[in-house]
Amino acid sequence: MTLKDVQLVRTESNFFRDSIPQRHYVTVYISGRAVDESQLRNLELDKCDGWEWVDARDILAEDGIYRPLFVPLKELFSVMGLVEPGLRN
Repeated sequence: MTLKDVQLVRTESNFFRDSIPQRHYVTVYISGRAVDESQLRNLELDKCDGWEWVDARDILAEDGIYRPLFVPLKELFSVMGLVEPGLRN
């Protein structure tokens, strides 16, 4: 897949000290535009059920189907001003 207008959006470093085993995730957010959208494919069928376009309000809905939010995604939304800091699942 060829991308254009690629930009680094943000990086996150999240520690999950209460999990067993403890975990550390480094998440890199980039944005870009596909030159040819027909090339988009899910190549990790064992890890990803699929892709869909979703309105941010649906993702952020407290009683929505997208709960719990992945912690780095929650942090990104907080930094972008889309949710209050400290939002809980």
